[in-house]
Amino acid sequence: MNRIWNSLRWRIVAYYTSLLALAIGIVLALGHRNETRYLSQLHAARMQATGLEILPSFFSPPAGPRRFQRLPRQESPELFRQLDEIHTAGVFLLAINSGGDRIFASRDLPDHFAPPAEISTAEYAGFLLTELRTPPGDRLVLGMPMQMLREEARESLSVSLAVGAGVFLVLAALGALLVFGGLRPIARMGADARKIADGDLSKRLDPALQCEELRSLSGVLNQTFDRLQGALRRQIRFTADASHELRTPLAAILADCEFSLHKPRSTERYLETIEVCQESARHMGKLVERLGLLARLDSDETTLEVESLDLEDAARRALSWVEPLAREHGIALHAELHELHAAADPLRIGQVLLNLLRNAIVYNKSGGSVTIRNGTTEGQAWFEVEDTGHGIAEEKINRVFERFFRVDESRNAHTGGAGLGLAICKSIMECHGGDIHVCSELGTGTTFRIEWPADFHLS
Repeated sequence: MNRIWNSLRWRIVAYYTSLLALAIGIVLALGHRNETRYLSQLHAARMQATGLEILPSFFSPPAGPRRFQRLPRQESPELFRQLDEIHTAGVFLLAINSGGDRIFASRDLPDHFAPPAEISTAEYAGFLLTELRTPPGDRLVLGMPMQMLREEARESLSVSLAVGAGVFLVLAALGALLVFGGLRPIARMGADARKIADGDLSKRLDPALQCEELRSLSGVLNQTFDRLQGALRRQIRFTADASHELRTPLAAILADCEFSLHKPRSTERYLETIEVCQESARHMGKLVERLGLLARLDSDETTLEVESLDLEDAARRALSWVEPLAREHGIALHAELHELHAAADPLRIGQVLLNLLRNAIVYNKSGGSVTIRNGTTEGQAWFEVEDTGHGIAEEKINRVFERFFRVDESRNAHTGGAGLGLAICKSIMECHGGDIHVCSELGTGTTFRIEWPADFHLS
């Protein structure tokens, strides 16, 4: 039962049939009430017509002397025939003169029946009554049990119920067909989406095969599948790259350990082995730390400590930290800074600036220069780090923010980079609601620009 109720199709059919049954029930109830009212009016009119025919038989015309005409059956066969017809129809009759005396009562008049003083046409004590009066005040009361009317209306109701049941079944069946037919495209789309999710993520829903109302949904699902496919590819590549990065230091550690354990070595050789293991472990530690930071940034577990950041002071602190590295590589540092403030996490922005400045120094030409600028434009705070290095090829520039991607494998091997720095920078800027961009020209240099809302605040 729960399985059926959880089905949208059956639920809509249940709602539809319930409303249909309620509507038909209301129509039948109103029809039955109107039928009862119509029968009451019809029988009252018939009793009025019969009373008008019989009235002269009991009371004299107004112009003559008023007297009761007691007519024997043989003297007035027409009257007795009419009385028999009234009795057969279930109608009783009572004649009362102007003095209030009963001068005639039909044999089926209920015992102890006392009509009200005034009657036009009304229900009274379980009877439908009507009366005719002469100008002197004589009364001719006709009535019939309401039970007879109800039985007659019940017969009509039985027919109406049979017709209503037939109409309900036909409309319910048509409604079910319409519901199942109307939801079939959704079921088909769900089946196609399930096949895509269980199998080849490269397949997509064809919006051309969907009705107008489902085309936008198809587009959204296709976009979702695109993101899932991209995420899966990135995850596979990320896992492979991380495995590759960890494989090299692990191989170095294992090789040195096996070499040292193969046979006794000198103290100096053991110290060399320990140094190699220590250096490899440090490299793996840095790699694991960066991978952990990326995982936290991706899962929104990193909490930013946002405050008013002095952009000039943040840039000068970063320059002071990389100054020894710049002297070592013979790189000149320049600052074009303004005293500006913006909302940001000082630690994370400083981390981005340090990474960009370090890259600009390490991958620069000998005797080159690095320039850092800051500013605010249209509510966006920004930094630019420009170098005079070798530049980045056009076919690689769109991949520099990918994890483990290296522009120059040989230079990265020399500097010990793992290809995660720019990916971390991008994730940090996205956490700030901003972004990072790169502009480069081979042989001339590269400029990285980070920007984020100056009034950034966590929602």
